[in-house]
Amino acid sequence: MVRALILALIFLFYGKVIALETVTPDVPAKTTGVTLDISQPNLSIFETFNPKPHNIETPSYTAKSGYFIDKVVEGGTTIHECSPKGAFVKVTHCFIKDVFDIIHVYTVDLDGRKNARYFFKDGNPWVAIEEEEFYDHFNALSITGHEFQKKTFKLDKAKSDWNFYINKSPKSPFAVYGTRSTTRVKEIKDGTTIWKREKDEWCTKLTFYPREGEHKLLWIVTKDPYENENILYYSKVSGSWKSVDKGQYLEDLAKAGFDRSTFNDRVTLDISNVDDKLFFIDKYQVDIVVANRYHVLPGFRMNKVVQGKETIWESSDDRFSIHFRFHGRGNDTSLGVIFTTNTKKEHKVLYYRKEEDGWKEIDRNEYYDALSCRDNSIYTHEVDKPDIVMSSFRNKKGTKLISYLSKVENAKGDIILTHGIRGSFTVDFCKFDMDWNYERYGFEIFPYCSIFDEPVTVKKVSNTERYRSYFEYKTLEGMNPLDILHRSQYRGTFVEALNRLGYNVYGYDHQSHGFSEAKTENRCHVEDFKDYIYDTLQFISIVKRGKFSDSSEKWDEDILYNSVPTDKKTFLLGHSMGGNIVMQAVQKFYKNAEKGAGFVDSLIGLSAMLDVSPYLDKWYKKAARPILELDAYCQPKKKAYFQYPYDIGIQFERFADYHTDMLYYSNIYTRNTAMSSFSACRRVMKDHRKKFYPKDLPTLFVHTESDDHCDIKGPRDMVNKKLKESKVAKLIELSGCGHYLPASQTVPILVPLLEKWLNGHFSEMNGERPLQVPSSVKEDSAVLAQKKLRNVAPK
Repeated sequence: MVRALILALIFLFYGKVIALETVTPDVPAKTTGVTLDISQPNLSIFETFNPKPHNIETPSYTAKSGYFIDKVVEGGTTIHECSPKGAFVKVTHCFIKDVFDIIHVYTVDLDGRKNARYFFKDGNPWVAIEEEEFYDHFNALSITGHEFQKKTFKLDKAKSDWNFYINKSPKSPFAVYGTRSTTRVKEIKDGTTIWKREKDEWCTKLTFYPREGEHKLLWIVTKDPYENENILYYSKVSGSWKSVDKGQYLEDLAKAGFDRSTFNDRVTLDISNVDDKLFFIDKYQVDIVVANRYHVLPGFRMNKVVQGKETIWESSDDRFSIHFRFHGRGNDTSLGVIFTTNTKKEHKVLYYRKEEDGWKEIDRNEYYDALSCRDNSIYTHEVDKPDIVMSSFRNKKGTKLISYLSKVENAKGDIILTHGIRGSFTVDFCKFDMDWNYERYGFEIFPYCSIFDEPVTVKKVSNTERYRSYFEYKTLEGMNPLDILHRSQYRGTFVEALNRLGYNVYGYDHQSHGFSEAKTENRCHVEDFKDYIYDTLQFISIVKRGKFSDSSEKWDEDILYNSVPTDKKTFLLGHSMGGNIVMQAVQKFYKNAEKGAGFVDSLIGLSAMLDVSPYLDKWYKKAARPILELDAYCQPKKKAYFQYPYDIGIQFERFADYHTDMLYYSNIYTRNTAMSSFSACRRVMKDHRKKFYPKDLPTLFVHTESDDHCDIKGPRDMVNKKLKESKVAKLIELSGCGHYLPASQTVPILVPLLEKWLNGHFSEMNGERPLQVPSSVKEDSAVLAQKKLRNVAPK
């Protein structure tokens, strides 16, 4: 009996082994088909993720382990029957309340074949639509999601209205008004109404004739959320404006004295002597790095760019330029970027470098290499194939935060980056790809079309190319963000520079920023600024414990303040608001940790947000601040006072963030977000908190003297007063006004400075003795310190 039982058990075990050995890997485990009701999803069955790009609600649903989605419904209405059964299905529901809904169903079958289906509803029943139509609708939602100043254009007041770019140049026979990026004209009035929007279109450009005196003729450009442009014509007859067709307009224009044969809207830009009656000028400087931007006034187009008598670029066909940017570094590096297009809107970026025998056209890689000085001898590691990997973790409130890692072989340390407000890891530390962005989005601050252009077929921009990568992936974990965010790049960026110095680079998106989810319905908003501090403490713990790839990581306060030994140095770097967050994280850790516990090996603040007094530039703002903070406490989610929609100016960087990065926050802050910066600055600077900051923690602040976002007074007070007993705290002041120090153009001065400072403090990095730093760094000594270091910028 016993023998028979033993034999039976052996047979059963052997059968199990054979079964395990003969299972085909492609055959899924037994799962159950379930129905997804988008009106009431069962969150015990479905995983959900909602990053809200461009403020669009975009909850995506996948089935949890043991289930697969076999049907998508809304209440009692079937939207889609999924096939094949058992395949991976991700359903993304995109909508803005009271606008319309669209659904994207992404399927990957057992053989890895991918497929997508698209659906649309705008008050009528759900209907299946084609791919490009889906993405056209999504693009319309992204435009609708922006906040605009809706203006009535009043002719008698427009000349002094900052909402418009105005061409009053005597070289133009027309008076031309272009709207700023955040302004939309809903009505045009000259005593009585000339034009008024009927549906969802808006006016973006107005051209009056003649320029001086009483205007007699007008043509305007209107655009709708689907980017359809329309030109309308008006003529003033017997004191009243009336709508006319183009033929009648041109006839009336000639009668009014306009001579078409003498008209020329093409102009030349001389960067050595810029005519401010033809161009808008924006100048930026950080130490020896200069970035000047030149944009034509509305009504003009560039056909030539020169530097004195030397030609940089000249159009040889129908192409023209709308924007030129000059980058200079000292006396040895001069670069130029020209944004060219034509009436078909075929956009192309051209790159130039000044050499001994004049300006020469170069390719994009040569430009980025020169801009970021990639050939600097300080770089010890080569990254042949960059591989930034994404992961995630759940924070104290259960919110899913997305994290990043860019590794190198034989790394000598880990650097953890913390980004600023509005942005994300990629926005703050990975440069955008100018070619990709310009070719697909252009740079139309205001329309550059002319009624005298010959009729052409305008190139249709593919919204599928713009947005498909945001939808067609299984999960963010394990992905390279550059495979989703085609707008971004690695070459020539701050992340690449740190990698090539030999450091692994970690980072994450703050909650309600970037890819990370928000606890509330608001983006760029937290219930308490301390939530950012807890997230940073948690992420540092995750990195030091080697748990970056473990997306099951959750909040555990019991291990948060533990000392975790590692085989590498860990450096913490914060930019802008991130600079405040990392300072408070250090203070919080040492307030709660046991004596002798170790946290990070150094702290670096770039343009650190320790003083935001520039935002109190008016007496009434200073007087109102305490009242506004109380109001923000009572009504945290409402829109902030004294805030305006994000204006891109004439900077392509801002244009790219605003239009091409769906994860960048470009709307008005909530009241809590606007006011929490002030309280965060006060908190980090409190006298009693200095005892929680180690005197022996190497600390470096790098700041420009005229930063108009975060005042340099904050880092000065921190180093000279709060950390005055420290021998290893230092402030380096750079001349200029730049705030965005991780930008590619400042990498050549910033990264050698960081390399020198880190090597000075950590002799094991380069075998040298530690560098001793004065305990009190004053304004003049900080500038002197920079003068000593500025020569590390390559010549």
